[in-house]
Parts: sequence; structure tokens; C-alpha cells
Amino acid sequence: MDNGVGSGYRESHAAPGKGRQYDMHYATDPWDGFLWERERYLLQRILDRWFKGRSSETLDFGCGTGRLSAFFEGKVSSLTAVDVSESMLAEARAKLNHATVVCADITRDETVLGDATFDLIVAFRFFVNAEPRLRDDAIHALAGRLRDDGILVFNVHHHLGSPYVRLVRWSESRRGQVYNAMSLKDIRRLVAAAGLRVERVFPAGIIRIPKVKLPWAVNRMLDRALWRVPGAHLIAEDLVVVAVRA
Repeated sequence: MDNGVGSGYRESHAAPGKGRQYDMHYATDPWDGFLWERERYLLQRILDRWFKGRSSETLDFGCGTGRLSAFFEGKVSSLTAVDVSESMLAEARAKLNHATVVCADITRDETVLGDATFDLIVAFRFFVNAEPRLRDDAIHALAGRLRDDGILVFNVHHHLGSPYVRLVRWSESRRGQVYNAMSLKDIRRLVAAAGLRVERVFPAGIIRIPKVKLPWAVNRMLDRALWRVPGAHLIAEDLVVVAVRA
């Protein structure tokens, strides 16, 4: 489980070869591959909704191996990709052509990016994995980089409203393991503490049946049929959250 538990999350991806191992997982794991497909679909809708005909200077925070940055490169005005792990960034640099790639911890060093601010800030697979103190440090650092009319987009891939996530968390707790997850209440509290508010929540992975591996086509059909249904985000495993200034 990629929860960053046991050592600090800042250090959890620093080992040599970790970046390649991370990419291999998302290239071969069927469910995570499916979620990434749905996330790309939702991200394109967000770009179309918020950035038609306007600037989209973008920061990819905790960019890891650059999957998200590679999606955005060419779709936004400019792109800055930041991560603390050189192992992860080695993979990211191989994917990117024009992005500015920075190895730094902007939650601790405010000078790295100078006084740069952004129209769009994205942070995927970060907040669930991070320790509570790091979550708070990160959301405040990102809010400080967000322009007044900008948006912060992040995902919560272990949403506690999902019956599947609740089951796995219960199972792990019985074995003495920690399974990080966040509820909608946790999400709203996190962004409010940094002077932001939740504008929209998009669901992905709405139905997941334990121990049943459905074909991508079936998962895709279910998500497409249900994602516009009111309340679908309440049970989805993966949430894509759009936050704005309060």
C-alpha cells in the first residue's frame, strides 16, 4: 500500500529506483490504470470548464514520475513540476519536453519558486498519503501560490465514503495495519484551514466490488452511467476535488 506510513512521506519515495518501480505499478495494476483513465477524462473537463480562453500557468506539486505533468504539458500555458525525490524526477524528466522541473520541498523552502503564483495547481496522490502535519503544511504552501481567480485540483484516492475503502480499512485495522483514507468532512476541513473552499467534487471509481476484477469496459460503463447522478461522489473510491479561494 502506497501510504507513506512508517517513515515520513517526504522520504518514502527517495530510494534509487523508486521512480521506475512506481511507474511499473501504474502500468500494470488494472484498477489504478482504470482510475488514471477516468482522472484524465475529468481533468480535461476541468480544463475545458475553467481555462477556455484564459491563462493556465500550472504547478504540479508532488509531481512524482510526471504522469500528471505529461498529461498537462501542451494543454496549459506553462508548467512547473516539483517533487522532493530525485529518483521520481528522473522518470519525470524523461517524459517531459518543456516543463520546468524542480527538485525541492516548497513546504519548507518558500524561496525556491521565488514569488511565482499560478492559475492552476494540481496535487495528485498526495494528501491521503501524507501525514496530517504535512497535509497542513502543503495546503497552506499551495494556497499561498494560488492566484485570486485560480483553482487547486487534487485527488483523494482513498475516499472514506466508499464502501470498498471502508471494508479495506477495517480489514487492515484488524491486522494492526494503517490504511490512510479521507472523508468529505476531512477534505473540507483541510481546504478551509488554508482559506479555500470546495467548489466541485468529481467522482471516479464509483463502484468497486471486493475480489471481483471487472473488465475496464465494464468499469468505464459504470462510471459513465453514474458519475452525473446526484450523490455519486458520496460513494466513489476516488474523488477529484476543485478548490477555490473562500
